[in-house]
Amino acid sequence: KALDAYTGKAIENAGVLVYPKQDTGKFWLQDPVNFAKTNSNGEFTVSNLKANAYQLLVLVDKNQNFEFDENLEIYGFADTLAVVNLLPDSVAKNIGVFYCAQQWPDTLYIKTASWVDNKQLNAKINRVCLNCTVKSLSPNYTLVNTQWSQYKDSLNTWLSASLPEGDSVKIELSQGSVKDTITFFGRPKRKSTKKKLQSLKLIKDNWVVGSKPRIISSFPINTAQFTDSLFINDSTKIAVTWQRDSLDYRIAELNFTHKESKQFFAVIDSARFTNIYNEAIDSTALAITFKGIENYGNLNINLSKLSSREGFLVLITAKGNETYFPVNKETTRLILKELAPDKYRLKFIWDKNNDGVWTPGNINANVKPEQVYFYPEIIDLRANWDTDINWVLPE
Repeated sequence: KALDAYTGKAIENAGVLVYPKQDTGKFWLQDPVNFAKTNSNGEFTVSNLKANAYQLLVLVDKNQNFEFDENLEIYGFADTLAVVNLLPDSVAKNIGVFYCAQQWPDTLYIKTASWVDNKQLNAKINRVCLNCTVKSLSPNYTLVNTQWSQYKDSLNTWLSASLPEGDSVKIELSQGSVKDTITFFGRPKRKSTKKKLQSLKLIKDNWVVGSKPRIISSFPINTAQFTDSLFINDSTKIAVTWQRDSLDYRIAELNFTHKESKQFFAVIDSARFTNIYNEAIDSTALAITFKGIENYGNLNINLSKLSSREGFLVLITAKGNETYFPVNKETTRLILKELAPDKYRLKFIWDKNNDGVWTPGNINANVKPEQVYFYPEIIDLRANWDTDINWVLPE
């Protein structure tokens, strides 16, 4: 059976390539002697094999060349590389589950990049980039507030100064000795009399009564204005506490709470905050909604047989949004409070190498994808309700 190693979903129409057993070297460089296709459940059957020892590879053949292209295609192999010994007139059954993934390529490069207003770089990397650094190789510019995505495969960063037309900056991405560079050139400023809005937005839509709302800026804030404030509804002055986000400040907590379900409007006056380039924002209004605790539910997860395994519990909403919660061998109970009512799924990622992300494995090192365990039921979380689940993880 072939399953996606990360999602647990069956892989349909994957090729199953059968090779004669090879004790050394890359067995998949041989010509396969037989093949099969997986069905909608990820299951497959290989027929008409001679009595022999075989190794199997499940492959999603993207380029349809009937060959395994490393670092390009999704593949899977079972324990001991699925050595199957067939005797005459015998039938081999249940040879194992093939957990399939696409391994990280050895190369590292910036796949796509966009340059915003000669100041901000948005870049996507061709793979997960652990312990990577990004820096400016141009002496007149440095990078501030580099933000990596949760999966460490994309980033945002800002230049220390706006790049004028005719000037350029070279950015280097590196992971040890593996490097890639990209050069950006200053572009003419837009010919527009309308000032572009520098956006401030709420981090989430609804806040539980008694909590302090937070906003996030799309640009690093000038630190000289940390004691400034904004106004709520009736011109009541509200203090703002900016929090350090990576190398600079972008997240603000509003020192304002409410004990009833109600909506307010936070009005940020024009020029109340400036960014690190001393550019002022336009006047902005944000709708802040407080909801009573009765509109949310709590999820209590009791874990058994975690043993020495450490990693992450991943809570998945009906829309597929994931939230990670680190757990270790001492974790027996995890309490998640004030969750929006939804139908959730839950999985546990065993982070064997303790690198902080799910690792897809490497066939050359005979390393399979890190094990992902899936809670067998949908969790129907209701408002104003505590839901308890007991999860005994497989050995």
